[in-house]
Amino acid sequence: MTHVYAPRGAGHALETAGAWLLGFLWLLPLLYAVWTAFHPAEFSTRFALTAPLTLENFEKAWIAAPFARYFVNTMALVAMVLAGSLAGLALGLIAERWIASLLFNVKGTDLIILLAPALALMAAALLAALPPVARAIRIDPAQTLRSE
Repeated sequence: MTHVYAPRGAGHALETAGAWLLGFLWLLPLLYAVWTAFHPAEFSTRFALTAPLTLENFEKAWIAAPFARYFVNTMALVAMVLAGSLAGLALGLIAERWIASLLFNVKGTDLIILLAPALALMAAALLAALPPVARAIRIDPAQTLRSE
């Protein structure tokens, strides 16, 4: 059985080439980040194939960042979000008959009804993370690099 909308010939080749191009473009910043991680800071803004390899960036990051505090903060946040999600799921299961009586043609065990409290909590966690992200975005990278 052939599909009516299945790409054939030049269309398929163009679609494949476009997918590979998009994949390569998506991968470029990641490859550049890996490249800059293993080269001195003065080569981070220009791509020189002859730049020396170093682990100095990793040493600086390890010394400068309080990783233990980051780990504890991350675990605490994940634990709270997980606990809240499980509590929301449990409340959704408990309230399923009441929800079914309020909504026409909706069962209390519908997936969207059960996931709504968990998704609301995850959205709240995302909103709580926005102020620190906004603060980090306002930092000028060039000024930070000059201060080191």
